Amino acid sequence: MKKYLPYIAFAIICLLLPKGNLYAQRMLDRAEVEKIRMSIIQERLQLTAEQAKNFMPVLNRYRKEQMELRQQIMKLRRKSLVMTDEDLRKAMEQEFDLREKEVALARKYHKEFLTILNVRQVAELYQSELEFKRLLLERIGKGARLPDEMD
Repeated sequence: MKKYLPYIAFAIICLLLPKGNLYAQRMLDRAEVEKIRMSIIQERLQLTAEQAKNFMPVLNRYRKEQMELRQQIMKLRRKSLVMTDEDLRKAMEQEFDLREKEVALARKYHKEFLTILNVRQVAELYQSELEFKRLLLERIGKGARLPDEMD
């Protein structure tokens, strides 16, 4: 019986895995999450057509650059489990540097946002991001699965 245990475990795991293309499911989830984020932003900011045309590409660039920094941080953290103490110390310093880059990026785009939106709309943008995160946490609490690369 013991020699069949690995085969039985493998069969159970295969049965429990969701059917279909996991990558496509993840992409649909990410698209759904972004759709919710954009609807919250558009509702809260009440953008004019001209503002939306100018603002959305800037916001998308910011999110892309922000995600790249966060992925670098996560990569450092994943490696930390197998690092020596000295390498771990260096990785922590690298993470601090990346966090500083995140702040610099936020400042850069904050200035750019203010060239397109008024100050109240920018403040609403930041509030809408907090609302969005709260909604995501509620969904997680209800058992929803989030995309791997979302913040």
